[in-house]
Formats: sequence, C-alpha cells, structure tokens
Amino acid sequence: MEATQATARKGIDLPYFEKEAVCPMCGKSAVHQYLRDRSYIVKKRDPDYFISDYQWVNPVHNRFSIYYFHLWHCPHCFYTDERPAFLKPEYRQGLGLFGSLQKAYRAQARQDLVIQRLVRFITYPPETTTDLMNLHLLALYIQHLPSEFSRNDEKIARLYLRVSWLFRMAEHRVEVRGLEEGLKEFFKRQERLQGHYLNALHDLEELNGWVEQQVAQEEAHNGQAFWKLFEEELNRLYKTTLEQMDGFFELLQQFYALGETCKARLAQMDDDALEEPFYTFKTYRDYLKMLSANWPELPTDERKAVQGAIQYFRKMADSHSFDQTPLRYLAVLRLLSYLYEKVGDYYFALKYNEMLLNLAGRTLQETRQRIRSFSKLKDSDETIKSLKVQEKRLQQIVQEDSPRREALVSRKWERDEQRAREIFNRHRDAAPEEMEQLLLEEHIDRDIIDQFVAERRKEKKKGIFQIFKF
Repeated sequence: MEATQATARKGIDLPYFEKEAVCPMCGKSAVHQYLRDRSYIVKKRDPDYFISDYQWVNPVHNRFSIYYFHLWHCPHCFYTDERPAFLKPEYRQGLGLFGSLQKAYRAQARQDLVIQRLVRFITYPPETTTDLMNLHLLALYIQHLPSEFSRNDEKIARLYLRVSWLFRMAEHRVEVRGLEEGLKEFFKRQERLQGHYLNALHDLEELNGWVEQQVAQEEAHNGQAFWKLFEEELNRLYKTTLEQMDGFFELLQQFYALGETCKARLAQMDDDALEEPFYTFKTYRDYLKMLSANWPELPTDERKAVQGAIQYFRKMADSHSFDQTPLRYLAVLRLLSYLYEKVGDYYFALKYNEMLLNLAGRTLQETRQRIRSFSKLKDSDETIKSLKVQEKRLQQIVQEDSPRREALVSRKWERDEQRAREIFNRHRDAAPEEMEQLLLEEHIDRDIIDQFVAERRKEKKKGIFQIFKF
C-alpha cells in the first residue's frame, strides 16, 4: 500500500504517465511515456505550428520538453513512430500503407547501416535535443524504406517539419531553456524564503517590543508585576532567537551566492546543442555528416528539413485526398506558403498564398449559400451550427492572410531586384534574349525582367557604337 502511494505521489511530479503498448511492427510490449492532457499552456505558436513558447502548469516540470513525448520507440525491434501508431490500429493502417512499411522494415532493419548507426546512439526516453533528433531521424528514415508509391507522404511531411523544429530548438536547446526556467524558479523561491525571514524578524522585534511595553506599563502604574516575572526569561529567548536568525540569514546569503554561481555557469553553456561533443564525435554535426554518407537525403540543417517538408506537403496538395476536407487542404496551402517564405522562395510563397485566398473566398461563399439553404429546412440546426463554425474559420483565414499577400509582394520585388542584378552581373556576355530566359527561369517579376533586358540591349548597342567609333 505504501509503495502504491509513493508511486502515486511520484506521478504527481511528472508531466506524463507510463503506458504499456504493443509494438505494431514486432508485437512485443514496452512501456512508454504518455504526456498528460492539459499539463502545459501554449503561449506562442509559430506559423509552421511550432510551439515556440509554452508554460508548464506545474513549474516543477520545467526540466522537461513537451517534444519529448511525440515519438515512441520499441526497444526490441527499434521501430519508431508517432504515438497513435502504437495505440490505434486504424491509424497504423492509414491509406493502407502500413503493410508495405512493415514488409520493408522487417526485410531491411537488421542489416541497414543507417538504422544501425542511429540506433547505436538512441537514448529512450529522450533527455536532450540530440536524443530527440536521433529519434526523429530514425522515424523519418524508416518511413522512407518502402518504394516511393507505397510511402505515407503525410507522415513523412510531418516528420520533416518536426525535424526542422528540432534544428531551431538546437540553436537554443531545450535543456538550457529548462535550466533557465528552473533558475528563475530557484531565485523566486529563494526570494520568497528571504521575505519569510524578514517578516519573522519583524514579528520577533514586535513581540519583544510588546513585552517591554507591558513591563514598562506595570512599573509606571505600580500594578501587579505579571510580565515582570517573565521578563528575564523572555529576554533570553529573544536574544537566543535573534542569534539563531542571524545564522539563518548567513545561510540565505549562501543560497543566493550559489544561485549566482549556477547562473554564471549556465551563461557559459553553448546554446547550440549540435556543436557540443557527441559520444566519440567532435560535434553532433560531425555525426550527421557521417550519417549522410549513407543517407544523401538526410536533412543536416533546418533549411534542408524545411525543403523536405515542402516536397512532401506539395505531394499531398497535388493529390486529391482533400476533396471532402477543404479546411484541411487550406491548412496545407497556408503551411506551404509559410515554408516557402522561410526558405526565401517568395514566388511560391506568393503562389500558395493566392491559391489559399482564392479557395478560401470561394469556399466561404459556398458555405454561406449552404447556410441560407439549410435555414429553410427543418431539423437542420446541427448542420447549420457546423457550417457556421466553418464560416468563422474561413473568415479568419481571409482576414489574416490577405494583408500577408501585400507583404509577400513587397518582399518578392526586393528579392527579385537583388537576384536579377546578381544574374545580370554574372552573365555580362549574355545576349538580351538569353538574359530574359535566365531571369524567367528564376521566376523574376516581368517588370524587373523588362528593366534588365532593356539595360542589356542598351549596353550591347553602346558596345557596337564604340566599335564603329574606333
């Protein structure tokens, strides 16, 4: 009974509970960490859905990251996947692709060099950003094992996106963030303890002053010497307590000094976890370089991970799997626009933004027409309610992404001018027609193309006149 209570108490101090699950690949059981619902509060979510700022409901959990719990890893066969794949059979069979993955994994896993090199350095459950990175890279690589047309493009896109988040996190690694939050909590509690001390000291002085006042009143009025009888003992207790509290104050100062030492040590820690030594490798980046020799598509930085996400989210967008879920399709278009902007490709960022706004506008009109139509029918309250929720979400998309289009146009123009000038200077000998083709291939704005082609024609014409003059 006592052990059960101790375990329960321990669980309260953890943001997760342990859950046993059967591996969908090998069928063996293992215990995993399941993040508790409502254990944290989202304070900021980036346009690519990365939660860049959050707060644990219980500050004791600051040493953890919410990203520790997304992937589960089988210690028996090393299969690594998103949590639902271990818990929901229907999720595993999504798009009917799990059978192909299972066949490919069972045939290749044990002798695959990349899997062996990833598994060798897996720590599970993860404790650091590099632990998380290895788990995600393993999950990503596993999803690439089937042939191209048997892969789960949506899951691969999500994993590439999450890997891009990890590279971002590595620049200010999660364990440093946790320590910073923990240090804030330390000073907060130390300050509160010091406040309690000062309050206690004040109360002690007030108590002693009150006793002295009672004794003085008795002497002034020649009354019964009640407090006088205890004056000497009370004064002794006051002085003894004061001496003890002086010692306690010195200990409080030591707490504060130690906190400052911790703060200075934290400031010396390298924020970039990928530049830290990693087992026998000089840095984690060196480890990634070794892996890339056998896995050329390995994302070795945030940009490459984003480009991988773009590739597979585009495959999703180009398919017709969203015909019945327009809001989900709009979410993919919106994400693609943001991802293209992140890698500096404003042509496609603007293209997907325009696709998003056009489709959102059409769908909004259709939704409003459906609301009017259903309003004339009986027993359609639930349908109308659902349509109104969709209408509100579509209005939000139009309101938020319309101003963004203007910003993208401005950024594309600036980038086009810069890129056109670079091409113009690099190809000084190109004919006007060749220059035009080079600029078109880079999706440069038509007005800027005309400007630089005209400049090239002017230069060529000037060169001819120089020849005749000579």
